[in-house]
Amino acid sequence: MRQIMLLMLLIIISGCAKNSESPTEQFTENKVTDAKMDKSVSPSMDTEEFNSELSKNSRSSSTDEDGLDPAGYNNYYSVEGRMLEYSIELFFESTNLRSSRQKLYDSIAKFGFLQNSDTSLYPNQPSLQINARIKSENFYELLTELRSIGILKKETISVNDLTPDNIYTRIIKNRQETRIKRRSSALLNPSLLPKDHSVRERILQESEDKMDQAEYDLWKLQDRVMWANLSVMVTGPDTGKSVVIPRFSDAFTTLLNGLLEIFYNMITMAPFLVILLLIIIKRKKIWNALMSQHKSDNSKGDSHD
Repeated sequence: MRQIMLLMLLIIISGCAKNSESPTEQFTENKVTDAKMDKSVSPSMDTEEFNSELSKNSRSSSTDEDGLDPAGYNNYYSVEGRMLEYSIELFFESTNLRSSRQKLYDSIAKFGFLQNSDTSLYPNQPSLQINARIKSENFYELLTELRSIGILKKETISVNDLTPDNIYTRIIKNRQETRIKRRSSALLNPSLLPKDHSVRERILQESEDKMDQAEYDLWKLQDRVMWANLSVMVTGPDTGKSVVIPRFSDAFTTLLNGLLEIFYNMITMAPFLVILLLIIIKRKKIWNALMSQHKSDNSKGDSHD
C-alpha cells in the first residue's frame, strides 16, 4: 500500500513538472516562429534602400507625370495566329535636343536600322524627325529606352492585319505549284507536236513567274510583320551650343569695305557738298546782297508814294 501511494505521488510530481515547463517551451517555439516570420517578411535591405527600390519600380510601371509612357502598350509580336504589322508615331518634348538625338540614334542602331533623319537647329523651333525600322520582337524593349529622351506628348499606334493577304498569297502559291507539276509532266509527253510543245512551255513559264511573284509577296508580308515602323518627332531647345571663334581676317575685310563705301558716298555727294561749302563761306556776302536788294526795293516803293 505504501509503495502504491509512493508511485502515485511520483506520477503527480512528474505531471506538475511537465505543466510548469510547457509555457516556457511554448514561448520559445512562438519566439522562434515569430523570428522566422519576421525574417521571411522583412526585406534584407534597410529602410532607405527598400523605399528607393519601391519608388523605382513605381516609376518604371507608371506613366510620366507630364506625359505618356512610351512602353505603355506591350503586346507587340505576341498575338498568336495573326500576322500584324505595327506602325507607331511618337512626339517628344526634350530639354536637350542634341542629347536626345544621340540617345535615339544609339537605340535604333541596337534594335533596327535608320531610314531617314531630319534635324533642324533653327532658333525659332529646333526639332528632330526620324523614321526607322525596328524588329518587332525587340520593339517593346526599344520603347522602354525611349523614356530617357524626353516627355512623350503624343502617341499614334496603327496595327495592320496582314493575315488575309498571307492566306490568299499562300493559296496562289500552292495553286501555282500544282500547275507547274501538272504542266511539267504534260510537257514531257513525247506525242506532243512542236506547236503544242511551245504553247505549253510558254504556259509553264507563266506559272513559274506567278510562283516567283507569290514567293516574293510572302517575303514582303513576313518582312512587314518582322520589322515594325517607327516615326519619332522630338522638339526642344538646343542647349549644346558651342563657342564659335570668328575669323579675324573678316574684320579687316569688313573695315575696308566700310571705308570704300564711305568714299563712294562722298564722291556721289561731292557736288552738293561743294555747293553747301560755298554757301557757308560766302554767307556774309550773300546776306549783304540780299539785304541791299531788299532796301533798294523798299526805297523804290517810297519814291513812288
